[in-house]
Amino acid sequence: MYNVSHLLYLNERYWNYANFALITFDRKFEIIDISLDFVTGLPPSQGFTVLLVIVDRFTKGIHLGVLHSGFTAYKVAELFVNIYRNHHGMPNNIVSDRDPIFISHFWRDLFKFSGTLLRMSSPYHPQTDGQTEVMNRTIEQYLRAFVHDKPSNWVRFIPWVEIHYNTSIHAVSGLSPYQATYGKVPFSIPTYIPGDSAVEACDVVLSLREEILTLLKNNLLKAKKKMKEGADKHRRDVEFAVNSWVAYKLSLPLHSKIHDVFQCSLLKPRDGPPPAVVDQLPPYSVEHHPIITPLAFVGSQIRTIDGRPVQFVLVQWQGLAPENTTWENWE
Repeated sequence: MYNVSHLLYLNERYWNYANFALITFDRKFEIIDISLDFVTGLPPSQGFTVLLVIVDRFTKGIHLGVLHSGFTAYKVAELFVNIYRNHHGMPNNIVSDRDPIFISHFWRDLFKFSGTLLRMSSPYHPQTDGQTEVMNRTIEQYLRAFVHDKPSNWVRFIPWVEIHYNTSIHAVSGLSPYQATYGKVPFSIPTYIPGDSAVEACDVVLSLREEILTLLKNNLLKAKKKMKEGADKHRRDVEFAVNSWVAYKLSLPLHSKIHDVFQCSLLKPRDGPPPAVVDQLPPYSVEHHPIITPLAFVGSQIRTIDGRPVQFVLVQWQGLAPENTTWENWE
């Protein structure tokens, strides 16, 4: 026989499990879309000066990794595997800026043959949305504020930074990234009062943990407030008349790489008749990748293909590191 309280407990456990199973089931079939960015120029801590920030664009969860200055594409890929791939597998899409690391041949081929689509962001290029950009700026301010408070040993506390951020409630979703990912309420860390533990070493560790968590909470609130104040400066209350124009959708060439909807403030009327000949602009990118140009030919060789000699040249590309040289068919 079960009493009423026991039945209520079992019922709660059942629904918690059902909700968890439902959310994790949906995540299995969801397109995993993440963004990558670097926070650079940080004060040296154990030799590290750069943070790699990975953001899940659905759950808003983050993963953080530290890098030395002068890092390579290979080192970033190795770090990516350690802090993200080992926990979530390979993503479907990665959104990043056009940092030389992300446009290198090594990086592109690595993810191409892993089944991941790389998408590059640029002004007026609809590969990232404004929400992701705001998210990245908020995280960067949050991290920089913490590093400023712990300039010499911030690397030690990066795991706490990640845990605190991922278990904090987001105002839009009403959920923490942890709950959105795993389908359950995140664990709670009880507040520690210094001196409660009679073991001195334990008291020092727990007191430092409490200090770090309090600092992170305040920094996150400040970062969100600062971002909101910055956004509000560019907003104003406007009443539009019925049938008034607020944006235009332009008829652009099919190969155009920019978005076709513009706010009225970005457009100006053109006086006079339309031009007889429209200038054809070169493509800014091909298959979501920027166009790169050769810098120098550093080698050549003859290969036999289908029974005939074919000349190949070793190309050093403009703006890319020497390890990204590739053999290209001269023809």
